[in-house]
Amino acid sequence: MLLNECILQEKFDQALDVVKLMMLQEDGGNEITKTLAMFVMTKFLNEIIDGKRNSIDPIQAEKKDENVEEDEEIEYIRVPYLTNPYFDDHFDLTDRNHIFGKSLHYFGEELLKTSTNDSDKLLARTSMIIGLIFFEKWDRANSLLQSFSETNASVSKDLILILKQLSHSIESEVIRKELDNILDRFSKFDKILDEKSIDELLSNRVRLLSEQEPEDIMQMGSLMENFKKIRIETLNDQMEQLIQRQRKLEIENQFADLERKKKLYYFFENFPKHEIDFARAEKRIKEIRSKTIVEEEYVPPENY
Repeated sequence: MLLNECILQEKFDQALDVVKLMMLQEDGGNEITKTLAMFVMTKFLNEIIDGKRNSIDPIQAEKKDENVEEDEEIEYIRVPYLTNPYFDDHFDLTDRNHIFGKSLHYFGEELLKTSTNDSDKLLARTSMIIGLIFFEKWDRANSLLQSFSETNASVSKDLILILKQLSHSIESEVIRKELDNILDRFSKFDKILDEKSIDELLSNRVRLLSEQEPEDIMQMGSLMENFKKIRIETLNDQMEQLIQRQRKLEIENQFADLERKKKLYYFFENFPKHEIDFARAEKRIKEIRSKTIVEEEYVPPENY
């Protein structure tokens, strides 16, 4: 729902943040959600193809002004050990290009798992390659391209347009060299290029959304029924535990009451024992009183 609302309001940067969260949670959702996610990312790809955007804008970290002096002194704390820096390539991602690339590759994989027609498979394969390029995973991109070539699995011609646009606009020589390398490989794999554009492939999938609506409604109904079942089971378990605690407390109170009555009933039979207890108690009281210092006369403090 949030993704749909962002699309309706044309807030595609916020929509990409929603797609990123889905990727981080590795939750592709249903077919409708996958289509909406692909729609958002295709919007960015079309802007790159049209030359309106050079890349996905990276997140700029806040830069500290070196001229500003810090008032507080740095406090050093001794720690048992230092952990080695670790980058998990998932939750630690901050570069928007990498986030976009991994999200596009993830949803391409998810789409390929459930694709039932050639159009969706073509869109999925193209998304996976482009995603790895934005993610700057060059070895994986080349390996995937090689596997597509060996199986005669085609990709969209827009992939070439995006590669050329990125190669012309990118500033890094290393990245430009990798992009040119992939472009050179496409000259050998020109047979796997399909004339359909990414926009056309996505439009075909969007037209099928109405057919997926009944299945989505059925799944929602099934989820609600499952939720009701789990809710009732949880409430029953909690009620049973509450009843058990109440019964245990009642039994403990009954035992305490029984012990109190038992002392009353057998008081005279156990009188010698009580005398010993009383003697010990009086002795203990005298010891405490002897240690207590009591001032007989109150002396006020000086200068009062």
